[in-house]
Amino acid sequence: MFKSTKSGNKPLTESSKILFIGIFFFYGLIEIAVIPSMSSAALVQSSTKVDRFVAPTNLIAGETGAPIVNTSGSAEIALAMHLRKTGVKMYGAFWCGYCARQKERFGRQAFANIRYIECDPRGNNPNRQACTQAGVKGYPTWVFPNGQTFGGLASLSSLANASGYSGSRNFKN
Repeated sequence: MFKSTKSGNKPLTESSKILFIGIFFFYGLIEIAVIPSMSSAALVQSSTKVDRFVAPTNLIAGETGAPIVNTSGSAEIALAMHLRKTGVKMYGAFWCGYCARQKERFGRQAFANIRYIECDPRGNNPNRQACTQAGVKGYPTWVFPNGQTFGGLASLSSLANASGYSGSRNFKN
C-alpha cells in the first residue's frame, strides 16, 4: 500500500505507516477543531485606539457575557474584597474569552466584589471613556492605583502579589 515506485527507496515500515496515518489523523482533528473557530473568531483586528479587538457585529446591546459557573472559595473572596478595597479595577469586554476565564478564576461570589469596567459600548453599563482614560489596549487589563497595569489573563497569585494582599492563597480555582 505505501511502497514507493522510485528505485532505491525502501518500502515504509509498519511503524512509519502508523506515524504517517497518525499525522494525517491529527491534522484532521486540528482542522475540525481549530480552523472553523478561527474563521468565525470574535477577535479581529480593529483600527480603533482603545480596543485591540472588536466583537462580532451580531451581538445584542446590553450583553453581560457568559455567566460565571465556578463558585468561589474563601481565599478568592478575600482577595476580591482586598482588590476592591485597594482600588484595583479590571477592564474588559463581555465577549472576551480571556475576561470570561479571568472571572472563572475568581468564581461567581468573589467576582461580584471586583470593580469591573465594561469597555465595549454594546455591553452592560459600558464606560468607554474610563477605558480610554486608563489606556486600555486589550482585555482583560488590571489597573492598580499606583498606575501599574497587568494586561491579559492574570493568575490570582500575581494579582495578590501586585496588590500587597497578605491573606490566604489557598485558591481553589
